[in-house]
Amino acid sequence: MEYREFLICLNAIGMRNDEIDKIEFIIKKHNINFKEIFNKFVFKNQSTYLTSKTLEKLSYYNENTLHNLCDLCLKERVEIITIVDEDYPENLKHIENPPKVLYIRGKLIQEDSISISIVGSRKYTSYGNNVLNYFVDELSKLEITIISGMAYGIDGLVHKRSLENNNRTIAVLGNGVDIIYPNKNSSIYWNTITNGAVISEYPLGTRPLPFRFPERNRIISGLSLGTIVIEAKAKSGSLITARLAAEQGREVFAVPGNINSIYSEGTNMLIRDGATLLLTIDDILNEISELKEIHNLKRNQRNEVELSEIELAIYNLISEGVDDINLIAQSLKEDVSFISSIITILELKGIITVNGKIKVKM
Repeated sequence: MEYREFLICLNAIGMRNDEIDKIEFIIKKHNINFKEIFNKFVFKNQSTYLTSKTLEKLSYYNENTLHNLCDLCLKERVEIITIVDEDYPENLKHIENPPKVLYIRGKLIQEDSISISIVGSRKYTSYGNNVLNYFVDELSKLEITIISGMAYGIDGLVHKRSLENNNRTIAVLGNGVDIIYPNKNSSIYWNTITNGAVISEYPLGTRPLPFRFPERNRIISGLSLGTIVIEAKAKSGSLITARLAAEQGREVFAVPGNINSIYSEGTNMLIRDGATLLLTIDDILNEISELKEIHNLKRNQRNEVELSEIELAIYNLISEGVDDINLIAQSLKEDVSFISSIITILELKGIITVNGKIKVKM
């Protein structure tokens, strides 16, 4: 048994991160071979350090534990990575209490290290939805991976909008990755797998119990360079994510709202307590240098593309949010068929995308 397999086995029998930490402490303190920790005569001698519940969990292990888990993951197309693996997310390695094991459906890629998490309340307003769309669209133009928790409300809308922009997104679950919760987000779940990843620190089959959602929030914030809170009540779980982000040394952004709205109480409190006031995408670029560099690079690439006068005029309208070909034609007093041909050229040049709506690519 390799050490990574040892960690997987501990996770598979239900060990929490803090319990694994204690077991690792015992191994180091008493110079125990980690392979022997499942020996009942060994771990029963450690009752001073381990709770009765932890000792009980150790007794769940048997020689088929790893084999059965690997077979199930193969069947469900789930990848397992541990903190000792080279492809473990770099951003997570340096947070407090990093998950020892991650289960992944989909694919994590190197570019996901440049990411932003967006969270908010389960109940939201039209204002919150509009603000969410703006920031997801702006981040998608920069091809920044967007992370959230796939819960009801803002979280689900974040993934949905990112996917509509054909942009990568990562959902961090408070249950096993083989369980879709809430079931209403099943289409978001499957689409996220094909254009990003669904991940969890919990073994397959783990049910979505309330205490697990605050636990997983440290992973949402830990994976990203900054966290945006769109709307949140005064006691929203989103504020837990914001607090964890701050403790992890990440940037925290909060969207201001009506002081009379219960859905803006949390975000207004965050701003009062030091979070960055978020009004435009520039507020994020000014705080996170990695995103600023990407923005400047794409702007330079765009400037290098030679555009005719009519191409530039159409591009500027699309940049301003005009995504209807009839409106573009009307604004420029040109024939729709002519505008359509120019849009095709712009798409071929790689500076816009046409996927239901016309959007700037760079």
